[in-house]
Amino acid sequence: MRITLSKDNYKEKLPKDMVKNIEWEQRDVSVDELISFIQEGYAFTSAMNGCRNRENYDCSYMLVYDIDGCDRPMTDYVADMRYQPTFCYTSSSNMLEGKGYRFRMCYVLDEPVCEARDYCVISRSLAAQLGIYGKEELDTHSYLPEQLWFGSYGCEVIKGGTVYSLDMIEIEPSLMVEKVCISQTIIIPPQHNSLSDTLFKDYTTMSYADLLDKYRGQYRNVERTPIELDEDTPIITYTDNYYEIRRPWKTVNGEVRKIRDGEGRRRHLYLNGIIRRKICPDITCDDMLLCMVYEWHNYYINDGNKIGKKELLNIVENIMNAEITDSDLGRPRNKSFINPLYCQKHNMTKKQVLGVTRNKQQYIGELYDPSLTDKENIALMAEYGFEISRPTLARWKRANL
Repeated sequence: MRITLSKDNYKEKLPKDMVKNIEWEQRDVSVDELISFIQEGYAFTSAMNGCRNRENYDCSYMLVYDIDGCDRPMTDYVADMRYQPTFCYTSSSNMLEGKGYRFRMCYVLDEPVCEARDYCVISRSLAAQLGIYGKEELDTHSYLPEQLWFGSYGCEVIKGGTVYSLDMIEIEPSLMVEKVCISQTIIIPPQHNSLSDTLFKDYTTMSYADLLDKYRGQYRNVERTPIELDEDTPIITYTDNYYEIRRPWKTVNGEVRKIRDGEGRRRHLYLNGIIRRKICPDITCDDMLLCMVYEWHNYYINDGNKIGKKELLNIVENIMNAEITDSDLGRPRNKSFINPLYCQKHNMTKKQVLGVTRNKQQYIGELYDPSLTDKENIALMAEYGFEISRPTLARWKRANL
């Protein structure tokens, strides 16, 4: 996993006025390697592109919770957790000056959290699932993606070893906006009409399939911001207000693998609705309900912890009442795309179009996705018929990032 690690180790926690002197470097480490660094006194934080601050946040593969002044030792405390930490360790101030037990619980994820605001929300949501959200012993700085964590020289470590799926964290809508979260411009939501009586009656009495069939073509089911294409522009650049739905599931043998219980169904539905409000700021409650029914009917399996019609209606209500922040949620991964109409008109492949419009370095800039690893970026570019090596990508990153 990718983290930012201090270049020097410290046997004691540094005073606040000395923290600014810490030199950092981004590293790829295993869980065992990180534990060793912590026990040797190295400090760490999320992966950063530059100095440690919110603006330079790159990603994080780990959620860390700082427990201060607890009346129970670490072993007893984590034993009651719904999900056991991947590992936890006692901090350097543990049991000092009668301040109780102090330790940190670390939950390693199988994929990175690539947005600072998402980190805030996901961290709080997992804390709620663990039953520690709002507890006096939990330091709320744990929710900050740029938070510095000091190692603890020779500390006690408990290793659970489980690496958690990001999808197992159920996003709690009530935690979406909070003072601790990243400061952003807030777009005040428009006044939406409540659900119409006719649709409400149909929703409660009809099956999802019959409901969608009855209202087919009568509601807005826009999945991306419309873009006007012409035949003479080879590469189209996305506008700043372009958003699109990116579903988390995959196609297997030509068929969509639907998302099921335990894979974050509620979180995916909620975020899908928020993106739709970005695409259509004036979308009505009727349209949103039908969009969510469309998503649920076509891309989800209602197994295990079942989601009924009442709960789906509550999700729609939360979507419509949420404040939409000026964030990267729903933005495209790339800056531009190759115009398929241009390819058809000139009988050219995507690779040929790129060959006549961009040199290699410019092409990397068009397709590079900072949320992906180098290996994943190379594979992405190969899908467009463009082969590059790791050294080439590394040179481009040094010059442009």
